[in-house]
Amino acid sequence: MSKKYHGLLFQFYKELEDLTKMGVIVKDLNQGLVEFYSKLDNQDIFLCYKLNEKKIHYWHEIDSGCPERKSVSILQKDYEKRIKKLL
Repeated sequence: MSKKYHGLLFQFYKELEDLTKMGVIVKDLNQGLVEFYSKLDNQDIFLCYKLNEKKIHYWHEIDSGCPERKSVSILQKDYEKRIKKLL
């Protein structure tokens, strides 16, 4: 294997490590699927992002997977209800 290949491989794993330190969980490199921790009613959840999406569209509970993901619009509606209660 070439020196260039080893350098690129090192750089790739360094980038993965940096993402992990920021709280990003890489789920599938081929699909570009990553998740981020968030909260909903004091419960930990994952926000899901897939490569080429303009923004985060889905979330799911920690103990469930991507097939059970839900739209973030649910989170937004819940947030808006809470704000209205405070006003």
